[in-house]
Amino acid sequence: MPNLCELIPDFLLPVREIALFCDIVSAELTALQTQRHKASVRQFLYSPEIDREGLLRQARSLSVAADGMTDEDLLFVLRALLLDQRPYHRKNIECMLSRLVGESGFRLTVDQAQQTVTVKLALSQKEQKNSVYALLDRVLPASLLLLVSECNTYGALTEKTHAFLSAYTHEGIRTEDII
Repeated sequence: MPNLCELIPDFLLPVREIALFCDIVSAELTALQTQRHKASVRQFLYSPEIDREGLLRQARSLSVAADGMTDEDLLFVLRALLLDQRPYHRKNIECMLSRLVGESGFRLTVDQAQQTVTVKLALSQKEQKNSVYALLDRVLPASLLLLVSECNTYGALTEKTHAFLSAYTHEGIRTEDII
C-alpha cells in the first residue's frame, strides 16, 4: 500500500497537520488491511489459519450447533457437510473420504452384486463414524446398503482362539469382518 504522504502535493507536505494526518491515516489503513487479510483467510475451511471465530461463523451459516465441540471436531463436521457432491462414483467417494479422514484413514469396498458400500475407518478416526455415515448417506443412492464401521480392535478379538486367528494376516485381522 503506498504511503499517503506520497499522494499529497509537495507544497502541502511542510504543513505539520497534513503530515500528521498522513501518518495517522496510513497507520489505520495498514491495520485495516491486515485485519481484512486475516478475516478473509480465516473463513476458508481448508485454510491452515482458520480459527475458532471462523469455525463458529461457518457453523452458524450451516445451522450446526457447536456447543461443547472442540475445534477439530467442529472442523470435521463442517467439512463433512460441505463435501456433499453428486453425482457419485467410486473415485468421487474416495476423494471425499480422503479429504475428510485422510488417505490412510479408511478402506472402501464396493460390492456391485450385493449393492453394498462398506467403509472401514482407521482406529484414529473411529470418533468420526457418525459424520462419515451422514456424508455417505446424503451422497449415495437409497438403493445401496451403506455399512460404516471401524477396524477390529483387540477387545473385539479376545474371544477368538489363536488357531482361528492364524488364518489371517495382521492387516487382515484389523480390517476384515471376522467378528
